[in-house]
Amino acid sequence: MPNLVHSLDASNIYLLVEALAHDYQSFPLYTIHDCFASLPNNMGELEDRIKTAFIKMYLEKPYLLQLEEFILKDLSNIKGLEIVDNKIIVEGVDSGLIFPTIPKNFLVKENDSLFETGLRASRYFIS
Repeated sequence: MPNLVHSLDASNIYLLVEALAHDYQSFPLYTIHDCFASLPNNMGELEDRIKTAFIKMYLEKPYLLQLEEFILKDLSNIKGLEIVDNKIIVEGVDSGLIFPTIPKNFLVKENDSLFETGLRASRYFIS
C-alpha cells in the first residue's frame, strides 16, 4: 500500500510544518518523503517536532479505527461484495480472503504511553 504510506508521511509533514509555522517566523526545513533536513543548530528541535507530529497523528485520533472504517465503507460500495464474520464474500461465494481485524493491543490506551515514551527516547527514529 505505497500510496497509504506516502499519504501518512505527507500528513506527518503537514502537522510538522503547521506546528513550526505557528511557533516560528522562519525555520529552515527541507523534506523529501520521510527525510528531513535543517540547519545543524535546529536539528534537536526538528527531531522533537517530528516525534510530536507522529504522536499527534497516531495517538490523539484513533487512526487505525478510522482507516478500518474508511476501508469497510469503501468495500461496502462494491456491488456483489460483502464482509460476513471477517470473510470477504463475492457474489455470494466465500472468496477465501479474510478482512483482518485490528489487534486488540493496538487499541489499549495504556499502550499509548509506552509508545510515546519509547518514541521520545528513540535515538534512531530520526537521525
